[in-house]
Amino acid sequence: MPKNEQYTFLILSDENENKGFIFFEILNKPSTPFKKSYKSLYVHQLSINESEQRKGYGQALMEKTQQIAHSEQVDCIELDYWIKNESARQSYQENNFMLEREFVRKNI
Repeated sequence: MPKNEQYTFLILSDENENKGFIFFEILNKPSTPFKKSYKSLYVHQLSINESEQRKGYGQALMEKTQQIAHSEQVDCIELDYWIKNESARQSYQENNFMLEREFVRKNI
């Protein structure tokens, strides 16, 4: 589990073959006029090799990440995904993630 002060990468291997990875960091979010301070495990990226998807590897990485979140005493796990990634949306909903906000942009 390579780790530096900020980022953690977990690489999932099966039979000496890399199947995917998760990349996250633990953040201490300060309070704002709209939110109390909190500690978050922010997932920057979760990727499973295309040929290995739907085999439980993503779930295994998320379960390990959740164990780390508990041991680090974080308040929540946060992440984002591309809006057209319906399989990600469905997977996170099935794992009790709640949609909190949406990000939009306009090209000029």
